[in-house]
Amino acid sequence: SPWSPSGRFRLVDVPGSGYAKVSESYRDEWKVFLREYLGTRDNLEAVCHLVDSRVGLQKTDLELFELIGESGFAGDVIIVLTKVDKKSARAAEVLAAVRQAAPAARVVSTSSKEGIGRAALWRALKGVVVPESS
Repeated sequence: SPWSPSGRFRLVDVPGSGYAKVSESYRDEWKVFLREYLGTRDNLEAVCHLVDSRVGLQKTDLELFELIGESGFAGDVIIVLTKVDKKSARAAEVLAAVRQAAPAARVVSTSSKEGIGRAALWRALKGVVVPESS
């Protein structure tokens, strides 16, 4: 479902794999759709993927990183670590795993509750959707 702030750019939430309670065959259909979407949208500038910092990378996250590479997508990949305000002994481990799994991606740590990372995420988005001369 697209969302467009003032018509400047669109954020599109596509069917994901993480928390969704769907059959494996339905997930496979999403993968086919997403691979085609990423590989054929010339105006697609970035992919943002959310990872719960308390949980860490799941198999589905790694599959998505692989799918992005296979699709030929050439834009920016921004990984948004969520819930960083929650104290987790795994935080450093999760961050290291994300950086290893997607070394070319930009990682932004966020917390909606505390407002952490909001400005950094907007800077990351602005860097790909607003021309440098703006």
